[in-house]
Amino acid sequence: MRAPYRPGSRVTVEANPKRGHRLTGWTLDGKRLKSRSARLAIGMSKARTLTPVFS
Repeated sequence: MRAPYRPGSRVTVEANPKRGHRLTGWTLDGKRLKSRSARLAIGMSKARTLTPVFS
């Protein structure tokens, strides 16, 4: 998803794995996050790269 977000705003995303797969986590700006929740909210302080990790 690409969009202009104001600094300090929060963005909520949701991962929906295909049948036979499951969400095992997220990476944010190349670093693994602890969350395994399908829904994740992040603060926008700069351009970010968020990636769901599936198995």
